[in-house]
Order: sequence, then C-alpha cells, then structure tokens
Amino acid sequence: MDCLETLYHDLMEEKEPDTPEYRENRKIRELLLEDIQKAMGEDMAEKVTAVYTDRENLENYRYFLSGLRMGLELLRL
Repeated sequence: MDCLETLYHDLMEEKEPDTPEYRENRKIRELLLEDIQKAMGEDMAEKVTAVYTDRENLENYRYFLSGLRMGLELLRL
C-alpha cells in the first residue's frame, strides 16, 4: 500500500459525525436494508450492502485524491 492509501485509510477511521443529518441518513439506510431483507432475504441484503460499501469506498477514495490534487495545485499558485 502506498502512502496515499495509508493516509486515506487512516482518515477513514475517524469518528462518525454526530449531527442530526448524519443520524437521520443512517436511520434511513437501516430502514432500507430492513426492507431489502424482508423482500429478498438476508443473503441478498448482505450482497447489496457489500456492493454499496465497495462503491462508496471507491468513490470516497476518488474524492480524496481529487481534493489532494486540488490542494497541491493551490500550493503551486
């Protein structure tokens, strides 16, 4: 793992925000997962969760790299 990946993973381990918006979003996600479990079963709910988690991690890493690039560009100004 290179230093950028190490930095990204260290930052991802930060404490979850404790805001009303974050709590509401987390509750909505839990309710949607319960609906998937009821409609399609536990196995499908686990697969959907895994796919969304992987996609979210890839997207977050891309945003991290974009922010880092922007910061480096600003330092060159």
